[in-house]
Amino acid sequence: MTNKAARYSTTVALVEWYWMGHHPSYAVHLALAISKAGMDVVPFCANPADFQKRLNNSEYQRLKHSGKIHLANQIQRAGSRVNWPRRVIPIGRAVNHFGILGKQLRRWSQRNNKRIDQAFFCCVYDMDFEYFRYAEPLFRFPWAGLYFNSRFFRLPDTPIPYQARFSCPEKYFSLPSCTGVAVVDPRAVQAMKERIGMQKQVVLFPDFTDISLDCTKAGENIGLASKIRRFAHGKPIISLVGHLQRTKGLLSFTKAACESSMQDITFFLGGEINWQEISEADKQWLLKAWEENPNIFSHFQRLSSEDVLNQVIAESDVIYTAYNDFPNSSNILTKAALLKRPVVVSEGHLMAELVRDYQLGEVVRDDDLANICQTLRTMLQPGYLDQLRQRACWQDYADLQSADRLPQAFQQLLGVC
Repeated sequence: MTNKAARYSTTVALVEWYWMGHHPSYAVHLALAISKAGMDVVPFCANPADFQKRLNNSEYQRLKHSGKIHLANQIQRAGSRVNWPRRVIPIGRAVNHFGILGKQLRRWSQRNNKRIDQAFFCCVYDMDFEYFRYAEPLFRFPWAGLYFNSRFFRLPDTPIPYQARFSCPEKYFSLPSCTGVAVVDPRAVQAMKERIGMQKQVVLFPDFTDISLDCTKAGENIGLASKIRRFAHGKPIISLVGHLQRTKGLLSFTKAACESSMQDITFFLGGEINWQEISEADKQWLLKAWEENPNIFSHFQRLSSEDVLNQVIAESDVIYTAYNDFPNSSNILTKAALLKRPVVVSEGHLMAELVRDYQLGEVVRDDDLANICQTLRTMLQPGYLDQLRQRACWQDYADLQSADRLPQAFQQLLGVC
């Protein structure tokens, strides 16, 4: 006689509302990890076709003894038909936001005659969840999520840049429906428990990344790395890549590139620009600086794939991650470690701690242009990279942040042994 309980597999709805930057890659990695942890996955995302394409190009077809990943579903985000009073508009948005999602998950369960046991949110933003408590009765699913923000304890009582709101994880992670929280900052585990309750499950996740360098998948921007190489014409290359914004060091990077002592260095800017948090005066200065300085090469479009981003990092001599007002982690450090490229980071927060602990590069004061330029010069000196190789713990850091650690982390987070 077959034990029905033994055959039952936990089913997790994987929810990803966003589809830019690292979000697509993260969604696939997280789905694979949940599957490897022995659970079935039902993806709900903003671009199901792209999710399926990425999944088909992954290791999923070769996995054995893993949970099933069902076909991805188009997540629904309808506008409100209710004319909410201005003071309760955020509450109304949350009610619509999560009420619609809850209905969608229940419809899927009914159509497929399969229960969804809980939801996992690939990326929890305060702006989406701040008023979740009002929608909790409509959502009606146990849930957990991945929270990247370390501001609530590393920079307490400071607003999130360009959002004019404060970090508030206690407003939603402490709710009864929340079963656990995943974080990528080691010190956030205890800090989060103190905010939301010591009984809550808070699990450290690796700050994982996709390190594929398959040029056949790089799409229309396949030649970007080679274009940078040709532009540099033998000069060293310092790169700032990803989602470009003030907090990612856009101003300090450009100021360094404009210094007369740095004209024999190529500065590459790659990614979409978020102008929302940049003043009009700074915007005009940046546009003029990029146009007038011949040592700056820019590609102000979203890098079309993780492959392209990885190729650019591999082509660079130094990766610029001297972010300001940025207390969080960044998987650019993971990419740089895997590709053995030195990084420069800002003093004061998690990334500086990691760079010092694992000897990944150098730490600068992000408000001191002379210090930044002098440090970059030092990092480009002959012999620097050889010396760094002797002390850098690149592989140790890469192992720490490996996606291979995700299945066990999910088993701990979602209570599957």
